[in-house]
Amino acid sequence: MSSQEKRNFQIEAFKHRVVVDPEYADKTWKILEHAIHEIYHHNGIITVTFEELYRNAYNMVLHSFGEKLYSGLVSTMTVHLQEIAASVEASQGPLFLEELNNKWTQHNKALQTIRDIVINVHGQNIYS
Repeated sequence: MSSQEKRNFQIEAFKHRVVVDPEYADKTWKILEHAIHEIYHHNGIITVTFEELYRNAYNMVLHSFGEKLYSGLVSTMTVHLQEIAASVEASQGPLFLEELNNKWTQHNKALQTIRDIVINVHGQNIYS
């Protein structure tokens, strides 16, 4: 085939609108919320893979539910931080600093895992 006979092919954009289940955001958030509770409680038995959790967070943002994801994260993590604060506050004497250090270390580990699930989407912060 000569260069003059070559055809130019063009790929066009997807034309029909994708309709999302009206309960999609709530169902997806419940999965993510459950995983966050499991991460904070160090249960290690999360029925959903890391990749599925990441994909769920990504899809929530993709389908314009980023605000629901963000507000859910804030409220869920606030509850866990209040539990941590109560636990540290309840410890007394020489156990106080040990408890504070243990809870801080556990919180940072949990936060790193949660961050990996919800923050990086194609190397960018999903909330910016």
